[in-house]
Amino acid sequence: MFTKKNYLLFIILLILSLGAWAYTVPYQKWQAEKKINDSGNFLSDVNMDLVDKIEVSRGDLDKNFIKKNNGVWLYGESALPTEKIIMDSMEEKLRNIATSEFVKVSINPDKKTNFGINQLSLQVKMYQGDVEMADFFIGNLTGDYQSTYISRNNDDNTYSVADTLVQSFDYASWPDKTITDSAIEGVDVINLNYPNYVISLTNKPAATGEIYWRSEKPYALRLNKEKVEEFLNKALKLEATSMPPQAGDDYGLENPVLVVEISGADVNEKLIFGGQNKNNEYYIKQEKTGHVYLVTKENKEAIFKQIKDFQ
Repeated sequence: MFTKKNYLLFIILLILSLGAWAYTVPYQKWQAEKKINDSGNFLSDVNMDLVDKIEVSRGDLDKNFIKKNNGVWLYGESALPTEKIIMDSMEEKLRNIATSEFVKVSINPDKKTNFGINQLSLQVKMYQGDVEMADFFIGNLTGDYQSTYISRNNDDNTYSVADTLVQSFDYASWPDKTITDSAIEGVDVINLNYPNYVISLTNKPAATGEIYWRSEKPYALRLNKEKVEEFLNKALKLEATSMPPQAGDDYGLENPVLVVEISGADVNEKLIFGGQNKNNEYYIKQEKTGHVYLVTKENKEAIFKQIKDFQ
């Protein structure tokens, strides 16, 4: 049976327990949040799980954005696929700095340019639906190349955040530049359709039952397996240098200089080559996605082949 003394001890123990809990949980949490707020972390309220649009620009004439659709970031009005490694890195960096302490390095707005922050710096805006959650500029890396200078629009202060940000927000690297990514195993038909003639190669069993690479058009000829596979390794592992605007000019694709068709058990690719730009890069369209890319002259010449190149 509890005595008055036992009750008193129990109440004291309960008060001590509640006090310990209040210190270790709510108080410590409050202290951590206060530390972030005192540091000027203007991103502490941004929840990356809820951000579904990020806009990046340099000045008023160069705006780029990504939007999240079913958990996947897509680039621009054409909703192009993005480079997953870069997107994952960007989200991780934003989560890290949202919970970290900002170091105030300057309170003088006139010194912002010393840290690489001006109206032509990368400006990042993050949205949840139509609600703007953040608006800030990204400046230079710090001297140790481990942190980045940032500042809000209409904020005199410049801060240092403990992460590198420029590459993740380099919008030229956002689109996935993979044109084709297929294995050559199983390929048994290659057609190179030039404007005035067709080169047709096959690896299907011949009348004798043999399986070897040979041409059927413009004439029959046994081919060198290694040279055919070298061509396939290039055509089926093709990377772009960049992606041009997807709407507007036809880039010469309405009257292609070459249409490549590669098919087999697990492969069905059609690549359409158009004209070239002023940088001597060539426009290429992947039929399955409808996306247009630019490839180097070297990559173009690795695919523009004649029968003699396979012998």
